[in-house]
Amino acid sequence: MIVRNSILNIKHNFIFKSSLMMISILSLIFFISVYFINVDEHVKIFELFTSNIDKNLPTLSLPNIYGDQNKSIFAVQNQSDSNQNTTIYLTTIKNESSLFSTSSGNSIDVKVEPIPIPIIVKDQTKFKISFYQVNSSQIQVHVDYDFIIFKDNKEMFSAAKQIQQPLLHTAEGMVTIPYQFINPGEYDLKILIFGINFIPINPEESKFKISVN
Repeated sequence: MIVRNSILNIKHNFIFKSSLMMISILSLIFFISVYFINVDEHVKIFELFTSNIDKNLPTLSLPNIYGDQNKSIFAVQNQSDSNQNTTIYLTTIKNESSLFSTSSGNSIDVKVEPIPIPIIVKDQTKFKISFYQVNSSQIQVHVDYDFIIFKDNKEMFSAAKQIQQPLLHTAEGMVTIPYQFINPGEYDLKILIFGINFIPINPEESKFKISVN
């Protein structure tokens, strides 16, 4: 009788432990299945979310002409002349050239791209101007500026004066300004910076030289 009871106890313990093990294994399989199903669903949701972001992100469009009078413009009264020399870099890709310079006060980097190259007399030239944070590829938004063209130290054109404003403002940090040259020769370009992110600064400048055929 005692032996029989022992055998039964062993049998019951074995069945009980086996049942617990099976329940544990099934539970583990269930949770793993749920986890991977959820991961897959999360991936799908994430891909759907990112695709919607890509579709809904606004594309940056450059203004075709300067001096949008709907932009915020403020006058800066304190003018200062700077005799500091700035380094100008010229890079050429295919039929386009870009001029690159850091402003005289080291507050901003300026890139000017005349389009098309070479610049031909009586053909309209578009000057694409881009403002960058110093030593960075990050565009600097909200810049107050003027774009001036000189020949033999004589001012030939001022984008701000063209619309009777003391300065211009670009919210995007990029602007395209058209100009038609009447005479060939060497010209000087000057970008004056009056403010960054709506904060006035002592005017800084970037200078460039171009040739007109």
